[in-house]
Amino acid sequence: MSRLLIMLTGFHDAGARLIGLMTRSRYTHASIGLEEDPGTFYSFCTKGFREEHPKGLLKKEHAPFPCMVYALDVHDGAYRMAKRMIEGFRADRGLYRYSFIGVVLALLHIPFRIGRRFFCSQFVADILERSGAMPLRKLSCLCMPGDFQKMTGLSLFFSGTIQGYAASLA
Repeated sequence: MSRLLIMLTGFHDAGARLIGLMTRSRYTHASIGLEEDPGTFYSFCTKGFREEHPKGLLKKEHAPFPCMVYALDVHDGAYRMAKRMIEGFRADRGLYRYSFIGVVLALLHIPFRIGRRFFCSQFVADILERSGAMPLRKLSCLCMPGDFQKMTGLSLFFSGTIQGYAASLA
């Protein structure tokens, strides 16, 4: 057995506040990581696919923001597939873009998908489903960050602030 990690964060920017208001969740961003490196996560933001390092998310001008990390125990085959998928995104990062319209339509509960465009929680849900790590109860293009808190099979790995999680990695 291996573990995938799902990190939920609640940023303070205008877009995050709007998503939080619409979803009634304090968590507005989702990313996925591999147990072999709990300090590296992968996701989509307005700049496209990106690697996220909790220590790198710490900025003096930002107040502490909430962070939860969930662990999902998966069979080794699903873990290897998720890792291959993430490596594929990393290698071809220039081909992928953020899906602004996907976020808006997901907030309106309208399924919509454009080939190489993703938003954060759609990307995480897509990796979970396509790797065989976890079946989803809704389409990945409708998954919002707060939905991961309601999924069965995930166990709480960390709860606090991004600063606290970054400190736990030292």
